[in-house]
Amino acid sequence: MKIVDLISSEKYSNIKRAQYPEKLVITDTVPAGQQVRAIANISHIGNFLCLWISGIYSTLELAAGGGSSVDNGICNLRGLLIDGTGTRKLFNDFIPFDLWLSPGRIKTTVATNRISDVGAVLRADPSQQLFYPLEFQHMFDRNSTIIADVKNDSDADNTFTLCFHGIRLLAK
Repeated sequence: MKIVDLISSEKYSNIKRAQYPEKLVITDTVPAGQQVRAIANISHIGNFLCLWISGIYSTLELAAGGGSSVDNGICNLRGLLIDGTGTRKLFNDFIPFDLWLSPGRIKTTVATNRISDVGAVLRADPSQQLFYPLEFQHMFDRNSTIIADVKNDSDADNTFTLCFHGIRLLAK
C-alpha cells in the first residue's frame, strides 16, 4: 500500500498547499589564495528541504607572464557546506568543486584579470553540458542560513555559484 492511499484527498491537498518548490542561490568571488564564507538566508516563512545541489565555477590562473588570467581548466576551488543552525558541517572536509557540481566549469574565452571584467565572455564547457545535480537531502530550519566555506588554491580570483533545489515547507 502506498502512503498516498493512507491519507484522504483533503489531507493531501492541505499538504500540497503548505509547500512550494524553491531555489536558493549563493554566488561569490574568491580572491586568489584566499577563503570566503558565502551565505544564503532561510527566511522566517518556513523550513527549506534541500533535495539537490548544482552549480558552476571558473578555472582561472595567472598567465606565465603574470599580467592577465587565463582559463586553464583546472579546478582550484574547494568547498565545505555548513548548516547555519549550530554551524553543523554537512561535508567532512573541503571537496573540490569538480567532484560535486553540475553543470560545472564555466570557461572564459577572453583572457582577463578578473572574470567580471568587461570583455570576459563566459560559456559552458562542452564536456559538461549535461545537468546532473548532486542529490543532497537536508532540512534547513527557518531563520537560519546555508554557509558555503570556499577556498581558492589559484593565483587568480575565481567565481562560483551554488544552487540549492528544494521545497519550502511553510510555517503554520
